[in-house]
Amino acid sequence: MPRKLWNAAELEKLSRAEQQAIFDESIVTDLSEVPPGFLAAVRADAERLIASRESQHTD
Repeated sequence: MPRKLWNAAELEKLSRAEQQAIFDESIVTDLSEVPPGFLAAVRADAERLIASRESQHTD
């Protein structure tokens, strides 16, 4: 089931403890829970960034 998307106005109405609980629940530690398309895009971005930084250090 999709998770609720919170906007700033909604979060501001909550206590710090409630905000922290929402943040803590949003952390994904199992990659099988990440949509494959999103994971592929993140990996591609990371690989481009690594390649860019490696080429800067070898020049």
